[in-house]
Amino acid sequence: MKSVSIGTDCLPADELIEHAKLSGYDVAITSVTERELGSNIEKFLKAGFNQILETIFLNESKLDNCVLADDEENYFEKILQIISNGSLPKPRFREPLSKGHLHQLRNALILEAYSREKWDIFVTNDKKGFIKDEWLEKLQDLLGTRILTKKEFFARIAILKCRESVKFVGMRYPHCLAP
Repeated sequence: MKSVSIGTDCLPADELIEHAKLSGYDVAITSVTERELGSNIEKFLKAGFNQILETIFLNESKLDNCVLADDEENYFEKILQIISNGSLPKPRFREPLSKGHLHQLRNALILEAYSREKWDIFVTNDKKGFIKDEWLEKLQDLLGTRILTKKEFFARIAILKCRESVKFVGMRYPHCLAP
């Protein structure tokens, strides 16, 4: 099944979720999102979201809501290096983190969780956090997870629907071809 995960910055996302599910996507959020949303998480879990547990990070993760990393597939530090542009302190010197560095750390936890679970697409409008400069290409190459804005994801769904229509009718229309 195709899979899409939704960043906290795109919530609430009722229309996105509906279109994703109608297009055959499984939808998820991470346990990091749960911390950021607080008690509002229940409505998302009831709406059929999967919840992907983050890799444990001491003094940040809830112990009952995370998993241990497999060192061979843990891209956390590589992701952090890319999205912080190397500005985040090294692991032993991260206490206390500035608000901006904490945001970058949580972004890395989110993206690492999706890539670890092999989710296809991560939808976020956080251009500063994920899509800045050449970060997007580096992250996608490293992880194999596509990172799209909400608008790009809707366009992707529209293209897929158009292609399905063309297959059904048995005709080819140039405007339905993917860029």
